[in-house]
Amino acid sequence: MEERAPRFRRDVPGLVQKFYGYEQESRAAFCGCYIFDSEESRQVFLQSVLARTIPKACQAEQLRLEAHEVLFPLYEEGAAHLPQQARHS
Repeated sequence: MEERAPRFRRDVPGLVQKFYGYEQESRAAFCGCYIFDSEESRQVFLQSVLARTIPKACQAEQLRLEAHEVLFPLYEEGAAHLPQQARHS
């Protein structure tokens, strides 16, 4: 994951943040939580070569994809790159 992180920083327009997660109990479940500046940016990423390489890079047998709209951030100072509708509760 750390080896691929620079590619996400460099090659994913509109990616505001990505959180890497790991489920310790099973030692087999990894996750990535992506925050995009728009639905359009998310869709462009999903069609990218980088996105298509994720299952193989993570050696994932199963992949679950969910999309959620950001309603508002807990900490406003972290909201500078979020869409305007996501900055207000």
